[in-house]
Amino acid sequence: MSEWTKEKIDRVMKSVRERAAEDRSFRKELLAHPHQAIKDATGEVVPDSIRLQLVDQSAAHITVVLPPITQASDDELSEQQLETVAGGKMSQQTAEYMNSWFSWSVN
Repeated sequence: MSEWTKEKIDRVMKSVRERAAEDRSFRKELLAHPHQAIKDATGEVVPDSIRLQLVDQSAAHITVVLPPITQASDDELSEQQLETVAGGKMSQQTAEYMNSWFSWSVN
């Protein structure tokens, strides 16, 4: 079994789209059983690990492919650290230093 590269996927799907545009029975089979229909039409075996979802363009449908979940690395700031930086909060030591330079008064 050969590897499914982007080029191979593009080539096989181009062939499948072209046939589906002209052959109603193939189109129906493709929508119902995509792995088998692609094998029958092209001779290519799509691995079971590849999930196929074919959608009839005559119906309104939106497909969004979500990226994999990423884990925050140790060198990234936590949410609390980000809020502190973005909010301009300062440490008690910094506040005392700033107070030594400025005179604060409220009237």
